[in-house]
Amino acid sequence: MNANLLSRLFIAWLTCLAALLFAPILLAAEAEKAPPVATEDNTLSIHIDDMLQPWKGDLPGMTERRTIRVLTTYSKTFFFIDKGTQRGATHDIFMALENDLNKQLAKDKKLKQRHLKLHIVFVPVSRDNLFIALNEGKGDIAAANLTITPSREAQVDFAQPLYSNVKELLISGPASPKIDSLEQLSGQTVFVRRSSSYYESLQALNARFASESRPPVILEAAPEALEDEDLLEMLNAGLIPLIVVDQHKAVFWKQVFPKIQVHDNVVLRDGGNIAWAVRKDSPQLLAVLNNFVKKNRQGTTLGNTLLLRYLKNAKYVKNAAASKERRKFLAMVEVFRKYGDRYDVDWLLMAAQGYQESRLNQSVRSHVGAVG
Repeated sequence: MNANLLSRLFIAWLTCLAALLFAPILLAAEAEKAPPVATEDNTLSIHIDDMLQPWKGDLPGMTERRTIRVLTTYSKTFFFIDKGTQRGATHDIFMALENDLNKQLAKDKKLKQRHLKLHIVFVPVSRDNLFIALNEGKGDIAAANLTITPSREAQVDFAQPLYSNVKELLISGPASPKIDSLEQLSGQTVFVRRSSSYYESLQALNARFASESRPPVILEAAPEALEDEDLLEMLNAGLIPLIVVDQHKAVFWKQVFPKIQVHDNVVLRDGGNIAWAVRKDSPQLLAVLNNFVKKNRQGTTLGNTLLLRYLKNAKYVKNAAASKERRKFLAMVEVFRKYGDRYDVDWLLMAAQGYQESRLNQSVRSHVGAVG
């Protein structure tokens, strides 16, 4: 696959994602043109423009605004959109937090009206913008499977860990060199996002190699918009040589990408802690998150349920590169090319949209009667 095709596929993916993410905002903007209808069921009355404006404050201000904004990344594991519905481990656990908060606010009589509730909304950003956006007031919490590191602790405050004792492991694919130890990484190329904790781990390894007069690991910068599962898919296809990924994610995606190899003996970081982050001036929000995490972290009923739902059973993951899915795509290629040329639309974009809507199944019928 050449760089041009990769770029077009990536643009198509981003365009579809943007349409899905911002359709509700555009609909809300249209709705504002009409006179508002006041009903007991109208529980959500958030001004989109206000929500997207930078704002800094603690929990009382968020309660007044009735909005907590969660900065996250679009991920097939933690936050994604399935047929117009938000899903993922991060989404589901924050919906549980929203429910708990509203119960407590109602009990404390801190909501101005009975039917008005506090809402948690998700703001997807690239990984290198998570902490920047948080500190600029473009979100209130950063939640994206973030490992606590000293450099990150200098920028933000972390809640109690959701997951503990996390290992960062080397992952190889069909085009990778043979690696059996950390020392054999010397002089090898690893693709890694510079914003990731993996990058810090590899830098620490390079510092050790320098002290031992060994050649460093060559760190090839991966695009910040790519998640670990995207890099795992590229690794599985033989497009890149080596990556580093958290053990729990690597083991899960091994079910989907069988050509990758998880090197349990090549550990870049051991005993890592994954947690949510807030601004350093949010002590009340931090206290609420700590209390919630204590009751719902890994090992609790909800924590284990989410692990089972999103990080154990791979049935919910549809691999668009699987042979059956590829056959459906190839059968439709000429149709997409024909009408893409006719209407001056990128045919790959049309294919991506078609796959999102119907998995290219021509027998599927929507609730409004659209076919395929």
